[in-house]
Amino acid sequence: MYGKQIFLVIGVLVFSAVLVSAQSFTGTLVGTVKDPTGAVLPGVSMKLTRVDTGQVRNMITDERGDFTFVQLPVGTYQLEAELPGFKSEVRSGITLRTDVTSRIDITMVVGAVSEKVLVTEDAPLLESETSAVGNVINNRTVVELPLNGRKFETLVFLSPGATLPRPGSSIGFRGGVQFTGMRETSNMFILDGIDITDNDVRQPSIRPSVDAIQEFKVQNSTFSAEYGRQAGGMINVTTKSGTNEVHGTAYEFVRNNIFDAKNFFDPPNQETPPLRRNQFGGTIGGPLKKDRTFFFGNYEQLIERAAQTRAATVPKPEWLTGDFSSLLDPSLGSRRVQLRNPLTGQDFAGNIIPVGMLNPTSLLAAKVYPTQNTGSTGPLGDQFVSAPTLKTDSYLMTGRIDHQILTEQQHLREVVIQPREHSRSLRFLLGDFGSSLLCENRRYAQPGDNDFRYLDSDTNHRQ
Repeated sequence: MYGKQIFLVIGVLVFSAVLVSAQSFTGTLVGTVKDPTGAVLPGVSMKLTRVDTGQVRNMITDERGDFTFVQLPVGTYQLEAELPGFKSEVRSGITLRTDVTSRIDITMVVGAVSEKVLVTEDAPLLESETSAVGNVINNRTVVELPLNGRKFETLVFLSPGATLPRPGSSIGFRGGVQFTGMRETSNMFILDGIDITDNDVRQPSIRPSVDAIQEFKVQNSTFSAEYGRQAGGMINVTTKSGTNEVHGTAYEFVRNNIFDAKNFFDPPNQETPPLRRNQFGGTIGGPLKKDRTFFFGNYEQLIERAAQTRAATVPKPEWLTGDFSSLLDPSLGSRRVQLRNPLTGQDFAGNIIPVGMLNPTSLLAAKVYPTQNTGSTGPLGDQFVSAPTLKTDSYLMTGRIDHQILTEQQHLREVVIQPREHSRSLRFLLGDFGSSLLCENRRYAQPGDNDFRYLDSDTNHRQ
């Protein structure tokens, strides 16, 4: 019996992995090696080293002198080229970006292999290898620019063609974005190669902390076939990974009503409604085994107590006793209202309903209405302003482990947990939301090899 259950679970996992699309969240480095005369050099030993982790990729140039390194985690690299009869060529400072194909061509000089030519390479200004149009938002921009609510997707407006949706649109109030005139429901969000787009609201179902994001790329036209299904923008997010050195951060962002001006609708004789917002957390990453296995983790918590000012029209005190004479005020003009007795069809004298005709149940319900507190009164009702406190408690955890099994193979295991968000106010009760993302990526260096990804996503909503 247990054997059948285990077989069923394995089958479900394999089938789920097949269903998950393979979107690229890594970089690619291509180039051609030539001699001083411009002739191509086949058989050149190419060694690519990731500076932060010491991970190495090796390959040999083909008969056309070309080399291609694929599925490279974003970061800074050093490239070495060696061939007997030529000086060794070393290119350092090569920065690879999310879903960007960079080209580095090398011209080798005749000499001894023991001699080295060191060149510090700047990031290519133009991506000439593909026709895709996109913009990479780097880590410094993500972390240092002020973000209201610390939502990374706000930064997509730094990309050309990104605009706010029209007022009153279906998801505009959720922070939607339009690209090149397409609908805000036509976008796709990808986290480390996994589609995290919520099918109901077309927004990311998982929002990693900005301190856990390495960078992300926004594409809005002519993207490759791997980004199917949507005609709008593609937001491709890459999270941070550990390195050979232990690094960590701690942070807190505070908002408080003592720093705020009073809301326009707040009563002038009352204090500013309370606001206590504390968003804090930290990150840590480092090696589990040098040059081989690395970890990165992030924890973030939000504690917020925010009063929301609300203005409402409440019944005048005399209405609760049946006196609606204010509805006959001459200043109302055509808006005056004359009440009639439903039993006789005759007008109530002075618009006053006799006490004996008032429903006892309605009189009890009328006591729930508050009286005006702003001094703003009128024939059609009085104004009442309140500031109920909305309570929000949430936390987010992100964990990632990178392991290089072989020189040409890298394994990524990542878990993102965004368990619950509690929001309660005086009159409204929102449910508890929970969602988690579990993905497993195996990246292979050579084109044509399989790219295995597993995704387990769970979302629950309890009233």
